[in-house]
Amino acid sequence: ALKSLESAPSNKVAATGLLSESSIKSRHSIPLPDANDNKVKADKTWSSEVSFNFDRMGSSSFEKTYKLDKIIKDGGNLNAIISMNAIPSAGSSTPAIADVRPTYTGSMELNLTKGILTKYQENLVNEWVMVIPNSDPQGPPSVINMSATRSYDIEKIK
Repeated sequence: ALKSLESAPSNKVAATGLLSESSIKSRHSIPLPDANDNKVKADKTWSSEVSFNFDRMGSSSFEKTYKLDKIIKDGGNLNAIISMNAIPSAGSSTPAIADVRPTYTGSMELNLTKGILTKYQENLVNEWVMVIPNSDPQGPPSVINMSATRSYDIEKIK
């Protein structure tokens, strides 16, 4: 598919991003605990690392911690309800004058009986607040607020 894009330069950048190996892996993988750990119980946690590049606004790295909140019996199925909260980790870089305020949360529902992911959602909001000194020391400083949102939401349709 990537080879066929060479004849369509106007769509090449966007399509290459969608068809890149890393993009495909991120859309088709879910962060589950170690496969060798067969103990599934409430309050179990596991974590993974992720990084985002915001071009000139720097990069942000996070440690995502997943928590198995509860297991629900629905007919003959066991369904896991999982929450995710993330905190910034080492490896982030931002412009020196910016204060970054990230919020990164998510959730997942997994049918344990059938091994089917039924819902997965992540939402990252990165807000940059920059105070630019005013040339007039008596005047108020200029403040610039910028934000970027990255959302990922999939749901199995019956």
